[in-house]
Amino acid sequence: NEHYLTTHHHGYTPFLTDLTAKVVAGITNKLVITTDPLSESTRWYSGNGIYRDVFLWEGGDIRIEPRDIFVTTERLEGCDAIIDVAYTVTSDKDSDVKINFKAVKDGVAAMTEENKTLACGTNGEYHAKLKVKNAKLWSPDTPELYTLAINIYDGEELADESEITFGIRTISFSAEKGMLLNGEAIKLRGGNIHHDHGDLGAASYPAAE
Repeated sequence: NEHYLTTHHHGYTPFLTDLTAKVVAGITNKLVITTDPLSESTRWYSGNGIYRDVFLWEGGDIRIEPRDIFVTTERLEGCDAIIDVAYTVTSDKDSDVKINFKAVKDGVAAMTEENKTLACGTNGEYHAKLKVKNAKLWSPDTPELYTLAINIYDGEELADESEITFGIRTISFSAEKGMLLNGEAIKLRGGNIHHDHGDLGAASYPAAE
């Protein structure tokens, strides 16, 4: 709607922009994104344009924004796993909320609940713990994945819901044993996926990859 929002100086990294203050309800809003291939901004010509996905995210007054959930395996206890969920809640008001966490794989694997007092703005990083019994471990040969669902309730109203997939595994490194995945030695393998497909340009098409 002809209002300047933001500039992002690095074309290879993702970023978020809050549109809320400039969105007008009840009309068709105009959103313009421009790119500028500045000279000497990269070792080679980087192309000009938008080569990755662009999403419009909608959220309410209380929400977990994209990339604000991170799940790690804190430790294994026999056949069980202790999972740490690091998360950040953003709120446009002061509120007392209830947050439900549910790990799912072939049924509910673990659940917990927390109560938080939120201040207006981006609240600090919180941590929740879940114990998954008889955990199925992730490995290259058995890539077992769980789904974590997070629901935030403002009173009785569901304010936001988020989901993320994760694997349960432990990783350690030492000079004596190298890299251990779930306590077993494994070689770290990988490849350089570079978005350069000749005449196709700088876009990264799944079929070309």
